[in-house]
Amino acid sequence: MRRIGVGIGIVAMTLAALVAPDRATVLNAASPPPENELELVTLVSWFQYDADADALALGPIAADGEFVARAGGEGVDVKVGKADFDLEDDHATILLGANEFEGYPVSDADANSFWRWYYFNDDENSRPGTLVIQVRATKGPYRGREGTATFVSRGRESDASGILAILLRPA
Repeated sequence: MRRIGVGIGIVAMTLAALVAPDRATVLNAASPPPENELELVTLVSWFQYDADADALALGPIAADGEFVARAGGEGVDVKVGKADFDLEDDHATILLGANEFEGYPVSDADANSFWRWYYFNDDENSRPGTLVIQVRATKGPYRGREGTATFVSRGRESDASGILAILLRPA
């Protein structure tokens, strides 16, 4: 149960900032603040499986006064990026706004270190499920930063939707 709590805790803290924007600093993704002003960057979006692209479509996220998250924006079809996974070749590319992130294994010697899955009651057929991937920003304002991309999923495969939180530290 401890493993699931990590991903959910990150998301809960992020949602708290979304619901109380007066307590959060809103940053323009096109011009990040100088490194000495911001040590850790958190990017958050909603994801939904997109059958046409065979990938996860990323879009804005919203939360109500009870901290219940959902797709945000004008409609659920608003897309600001995508997450594309190649499970056979252990490769993940995440495009979010002007940013591109590439996943990489925690250990080159351990093929299982690329995909870190955590399931409710350790049952892979149960949800919520959490996937953590180590990422490096290869394009965009955060180029060179590294961190984690955490996908908290509410459904399986074709009905997969949930929250993506990318946390980046300075290079």
